[in-house]
Amino acid sequence: MVRIVRPITAPASHGVPGGGMGTGIGDPAALRDRTITGYSFGCRRLANKTIARRCEIKGMCPYAGAGLLSAQRWVAWLRLNRSCPALDPPAQRRQTRRLIRALPGAFWEGNHRMARVPYLEPADLAPEDQDLLKRPIWLFKALVNSPKAARAFHGLGNYIRYGSKLDMRLRELAILQVGWLARSPYEWSHHVKLGLDFGVSEADIQALIDDTAGKPTALDDKAKLVLQAAREITTDGEMAAGTFAQAQAAFGNEQVVDLTITIAFYCAVVRVLATLKIDVEPDYQPYLDKFPLPAT
Repeated sequence: MVRIVRPITAPASHGVPGGGMGTGIGDPAALRDRTITGYSFGCRRLANKTIARRCEIKGMCPYAGAGLLSAQRWVAWLRLNRSCPALDPPAQRRQTRRLIRALPGAFWEGNHRMARVPYLEPADLAPEDQDLLKRPIWLFKALVNSPKAARAFHGLGNYIRYGSKLDMRLRELAILQVGWLARSPYEWSHHVKLGLDFGVSEADIQALIDDTAGKPTALDDKAKLVLQAAREITTDGEMAAGTFAQAQAAFGNEQVVDLTITIAFYCAVVRVLATLKIDVEPDYQPYLDKFPLPAT
């Protein structure tokens, strides 16, 4: 039996009309003034851990159905109210959805964040470290809490992207395969965009999904080989001997080492993202919406 913990509610003047489970605080000004540090999803307190985990990863309550609210707005509501509007009576659920949709986008951008360390700005850093945020994505804003570690992270990442001779499309397919297997929203969404910039087509992305599921695809042999190598390193910890021999023959020693380092590095990246709970930036959410990760 699912156990529901009653959420914190607000005075009637700030709540969604109707009262009861899941109302929380509905007034935008009141919500904006509340701290969300340490808040947890109402669903995390349910007995069904699978559903709770799916809600956390996908940012969409499985009870509510897809397309009713954006992932970020749903997550924000859950975090701010410690309750799930999908568990409300139907009439109140409709009122809650209308309220969530009405709140301005700027409010959600500031309040849906889940990261376990602060996102720093250049002004928070010593002058000699401010260059670390030339590309101010949220992963880097979290990593610069340790500037030396962030610089080392940048060094290998920049080599993989700009210094390696490995084909750019194949490199991005390998990274996407890691992100898909790890169910990493951040990694997947960022490299869907980057992949499209570096020669990956939308058909390639769908083919990667199908190839992972064992379905036939029109991918070329080198792409299939790279995906297989990425799957083996991600799931088994190493590339199988036969796969390595094929990759070595296809790419040569230098590029097979670069392929191995690329896959292994992004296996590490997805674990950093998951542990620090780095949020997907609003600019990248459309890529996650277009190619959603599977429910876990």
